[in-house]
Amino acid sequence: MKRRHISVSTVAYEGYPIETAFGELVRLGIPLVEPAYIKGYMSFSEDDFEDAAIGKMQQLLQQHGLSSIAISAHMNCGAPDAQEMLARRLRFTAGIGARYTITNSSPIDQRETLKRTIEANIPLAEKLGVVIALENPGHGPTNLMVDGKAAAALIGHFNSPYVRMNYDTSNALTCTEGKTRPEQDIDYALPHSCHVHLKDVVRKNDRWEYVAIGAGEIDYALLLSKLANWPDLPLTLELPLRLRRTFHQDPVRRPDVIPLNEIAAAIQQSWDCCAQAIENVAPAR
Repeated sequence: MKRRHISVSTVAYEGYPIETAFGELVRLGIPLVEPAYIKGYMSFSEDDFEDAAIGKMQQLLQQHGLSSIAISAHMNCGAPDAQEMLARRLRFTAGIGARYTITNSSPIDQRETLKRTIEANIPLAEKLGVVIALENPGHGPTNLMVDGKAAAALIGHFNSPYVRMNYDTSNALTCTEGKTRPEQDIDYALPHSCHVHLKDVVRKNDRWEYVAIGAGEIDYALLLSKLANWPDLPLTLELPLRLRRTFHQDPVRRPDVIPLNEIAAAIQQSWDCCAQAIENVAPAR
């Protein structure tokens, strides 16, 4: 099998400058980073996808010896101004040498606008060599992609190799308040997926808290055994450790940033969990 690509998302370092995040990943021996632009997780604006921002990100990656396969650049693809927003994200992805633009779909009542947005951007995606990777959300029962089964139907509509799914393991759990088990739901998603986010959660009364992979309630031994059959599917360790998600609500940040040594320990624990279950994963150090 080919060596699997595993990235670490910058959401783990929410509250720190991106230069700090990159420096820490280099120190940990992580070669691949997934820059994250996710409302509710971190602060950003549309200016962060313009040409000047592309140049800055290229420079930072080069300075640290890092590469990027994917970016998370979430938006509602059913919004009225979604076509240009998505195009901006695709150009940014290509500009930094990445291949996957991970973003959101839309609520059910915006289905037709979403279809127009995606269809209008498929030629650009093809020209740039970038795949639009629609992700199942962490909450929102009216979303078009509440689970892998629903996502498979939506992805199938476009019938394009440039429109695929990014399956998020813990989002499948939290979006349905525990009713959907990602260990089984992923079976629907994998044939339509180009990328997977790995994260884990525990329940604390009426909220979810994010923890290192393997430390929560997802059966990662089972889930990763299934991913072992898809060796070319890139993965990202997405560890939003600073966030809490009250049931049926957007996540909120804890008041204080997570100490860097705790972030490093969570990344290492998560990496080790994956390395034990999937062949040909290069160890972090």
